[in-house]
Amino acid sequence: MCLYKLNRISHRAFFTLLIAYLLAILIAGCYPKDVALLKTISINENGLNGAKYTIAETEDFLEHTLLKNMSEKGFSITLTLKPPAKTPQRFMVITSITDGNPDSQFLVGQWKNLIIVMNGNDYSDSKGLTRIYLDINQFRQQNSASNPVSLTMNFDVSGSYITINGQTQVESPFKAQLSRIRQARLTFANSTNRLNGWPGTLKYFALSVSPNQKLIRSYDFDNTPINFLKANGLTLPYNYNISSIYPLAMPTQYLNQGWSAIVDMAINTLGFIPFGIFLTYYLLVRDFRQIDFSPVIATSIAIGVTLSISIELIQAYIPSRHSSPYDLALNTIGTTIGSIVGLKLYLYTQSHKPKLSSLLRKY
Repeated sequence: MCLYKLNRISHRAFFTLLIAYLLAILIAGCYPKDVALLKTISINENGLNGAKYTIAETEDFLEHTLLKNMSEKGFSITLTLKPPAKTPQRFMVITSITDGNPDSQFLVGQWKNLIIVMNGNDYSDSKGLTRIYLDINQFRQQNSASNPVSLTMNFDVSGSYITINGQTQVESPFKAQLSRIRQARLTFANSTNRLNGWPGTLKYFALSVSPNQKLIRSYDFDNTPINFLKANGLTLPYNYNISSIYPLAMPTQYLNQGWSAIVDMAINTLGFIPFGIFLTYYLLVRDFRQIDFSPVIATSIAIGVTLSISIELIQAYIPSRHSSPYDLALNTIGTTIGSIVGLKLYLYTQSHKPKLSSLLRKY
């Protein structure tokens, strides 16, 4: 009878711990951190001012036929911009031509002091694809650091060349790849998933198609009222939205973050160990007469995987969070370790139950 009472106490205690820790995991996993769910991007007399999780984008007006023509016959992009005062330490997107799939996009971005022109989402340059690097410090030798930089980028089948502030030319074998995109839009100051916000100022943008340099779309951000920009297809979301959701996407932009990546891996593993302990112990105490513990361990791991997948799917809709298969794997490892520890703890407490029962009889 005393052993039964002791198991009832353990059952209630670990159920309480399990629910409390489950709520803690859900809050930690789904909290949006510092993201503003309302629009914080601004356009004023200085231009379009980007921020960490904001974006301006157009409708999907670039049809496949036009994109194929741009790839074969060439196109040009003109940008006038003022880089952020603080040098960015991670890759940020200034503008892109995209259908929402980062693998097929064409973009202009910034990393540290470099303006980078590239295809796809190889932000960490781990694939070794051809790209263009432009050193901002060289631009500022020609111009005051407080003045904007003007870039005219021309792309065709033979390569590309870039005019900087109307003078310097950079030639490259880089070729823009747009033929894989079925239908595309323009984005400004961020990627479509809002993970690569550029906090600089964009003053002017123009997209033209060769051979006659026919103007397709232009935005004079520092001289045009917002209503006219909207009439020309520009969208400034007043409420938080994401153009495309990619749950459990491979986080290539975070693979080279060194110490911060190690800390993140440790948190994702260690955070699920207590959950595995509490859940396994609770399930074992709930039916303390069973002999085969394998189904309990399997059930604990399955519940941990289900919880982790649920959190990762929610994180796909939160711009300050990253839905990653690595997190799912690490959460599963943490739950497995916790389940084994929970089983060991249960066996240890069961072996010492007679002593605890004798203490209960005294009281």
